[in-house]
Amino acid sequence: RLALRWMLSITLALVPALNTHALPFAGNIVIALMSLQVWRIIIAPLTTDRRFKLTCFEITQACLFALLLPVAVPAWQLVLAVSFGTVFGERLFGGRGYTFLNPVVVGLSFHLFSYEVEWVDTAIAAVPAIALLPAVLAFLALELVSWRTVIALILGALSLQLVGAPSPFIFLSSSTVCLALLYLAADPVAGGSS
Repeated sequence: RLALRWMLSITLALVPALNTHALPFAGNIVIALMSLQVWRIIIAPLTTDRRFKLTCFEITQACLFALLLPVAVPAWQLVLAVSFGTVFGERLFGGRGYTFLNPVVVGLSFHLFSYEVEWVDTAIAAVPAIALLPAVLAFLALELVSWRTVIALILGALSLQLVGAPSPFIFLSSSTVCLALLYLAADPVAGGSS
């Protein structure tokens, strides 16, 4: 149920991304889903989890990979990022519920440090930050994230001005930053809400 709530919460961010980058964005979601399914098929017989079908958490992960990686990312780089995040961020520690790492963050970090790409053209860049407001409200209403955490995220962004950042509202108006902060804070395994 938790994964389904997560997936429903980010649907408003998916709609503008699909509207702006329809085919490449949908293709990235499909490639990420296929990569996650391949790893599930490979690893499931080695564990007590014998399910071979994708879960809502994995569908959400695929959507987040597609939202946060550049739209024009080559398919092989997407597969490597998803694979690295899944294997080293989740499966290596025993799967969901046993790891302290977020597989999406691990995969994105791998991609960031491995390849020189232009990070401006991401699907989430086409999403207005206000489209994430229903997700924040849903997370608060469903108690997936504490109101204290949301306030701390806003205060953290505002405090960046103290260290010389141009304007704190640049960070708060960026849908990429808002989604990343929200996802990190509300992730039930690796986030601050656990």
